[in-house]
Amino acid sequence: MIKPLRRNAPVVVCRGVPFLPMPTSFPVDTPPDAVLITHFQAGESGVFDLLYRRHRDRIHGVVLHIVSNPEDALDITQDVFLKAYQSLYSFKKAS
Repeated sequence: MIKPLRRNAPVVVCRGVPFLPMPTSFPVDTPPDAVLITHFQAGESGVFDLLYRRHRDRIHGVVLHIVSNPEDALDITQDVFLKAYQSLYSFKKAS
């Protein structure tokens, strides 16, 4: 579950899922994506939240630039992460 980072932060809801503001940077000691994916594949699905928070703004920005419609960009961004979540179990790091 995604939790707000600060109290009274504005929340956009897309298809019933909150789309919350995220930090602009992460602590230096945050594990790299490869480590998080390994933990995810081992059954720790909660680490996907960190992957989501780490990459959401960049993906949303690219999608918004392409489609030029904020609501469509939110929908597509959500679809991207849903597909990633479903595909990570079979992801091979050699790819």
